[in-house]
Amino acid sequence: MSFIDNIKEEIQSTYIIGTFHREGSRGYFDDLRGTAGERIEDFDGKPIEAKIYIPRTDLTENEFYEFDWSIEGDSEANYSFVCTGNIREVDKSQMLQVRLDEKKGQRGTIRKDANQNQEMINREVTGAPHTYIYELLQNSNDYPRKDINNNKIPVEVKFILTENYLFLVHSGAPFNLKNIAAICTVNEGEKRDNTETIGYKGMGFKSVFVNNDYVFLSSGGWNLRFDEKEINKPGGYKRNWQYMPIPTSMDEVDDEIKSVFNSIPSGMNVFFALRHIRDARENEPNLEKVFSDDQILVFIPHVDHVDVVIDGDTAFSVSKDREKWIIKDDLHIPVGDDYKEILEKSIKEGNKIPEKFQKFLSRLQCDEMAIRLFLLRTLRYIIIFPQNRDFMSPSC
Repeated sequence: MSFIDNIKEEIQSTYIIGTFHREGSRGYFDDLRGTAGERIEDFDGKPIEAKIYIPRTDLTENEFYEFDWSIEGDSEANYSFVCTGNIREVDKSQMLQVRLDEKKGQRGTIRKDANQNQEMINREVTGAPHTYIYELLQNSNDYPRKDINNNKIPVEVKFILTENYLFLVHSGAPFNLKNIAAICTVNEGEKRDNTETIGYKGMGFKSVFVNNDYVFLSSGGWNLRFDEKEINKPGGYKRNWQYMPIPTSMDEVDDEIKSVFNSIPSGMNVFFALRHIRDARENEPNLEKVFSDDQILVFIPHVDHVDVVIDGDTAFSVSKDREKWIIKDDLHIPVGDDYKEILEKSIKEGNKIPEKFQKFLSRLQCDEMAIRLFLLRTLRYIIIFPQNRDFMSPSC
């Protein structure tokens, strides 16, 4: 087959997805994705960074669109994607269904490998019993909305515990296609280069599946659920349901979810409902563990307030008190060239440090100290440079 045939065989669709941007008197699409929302890769296995130019500026900036495509070029080293028309908004339910059908179509060793990988991830993300609470806070933090001056707007978060569900709602930015694709997989790279987000592996969100068999999300026009009982019905082969988003309208959820959803103020842009595999009451001590200490918000930059409501009553109301805590968001410490060389050499010798964290190289003048890091993880050094650690809850 020709290189063009190989590309068509990989994409297997007459349309692809891209994000629209304006550039002078024309526009272009980038962040090119397939019909399931996955990044389109080049022949080297890395996401394509190409731009597809179009003679239009009337589309919405930073919005994802579907469009028909073709290839121009004479070799795998010299080709480009071209938009051939039929530009339209992304059909959200259809994109979710395509991803779901792909995953449900796994057979044999592909299915078994996927299950084994998920079991490994479950072990990786299963730390303290309340780890998933931190992860939900982290996801609330990582995408604050911005005002007209591009300043970040503090995020308001609310946890609501009812008879059968733990709900999380927050006022951060609504989910977009990129966010949806990221929670349906791991290591998507969505936060890899963003130094202002806490997450980087793409695994943390999977902690919500450890003790929940049903997770519903409504945000930004996306409505979906991850549902173990729907995917792994009796008599069928086990599948990694945590990667299988099921398009779900509000008409398809139960009255308990509808009741809470309808009570949420309009400023809350993200709505999660988590159903515990045993008893929703098991969430209560974990919420108490996290929010009984008001230090928690000191280490979550963009979240300023959290309410925890249990059976209709506010059990905890935690705010970031900037009069009580000295919070420095723009600390810059100069580093000498000799120390930079040592640190850069050490970084290049391995491949375990996330790319975005490799930029944090700082010399500290002291003999002994305690460093507070994301999140509530204290390390004591004698000779030190700041080092971001895995997202862990205990202090030591």
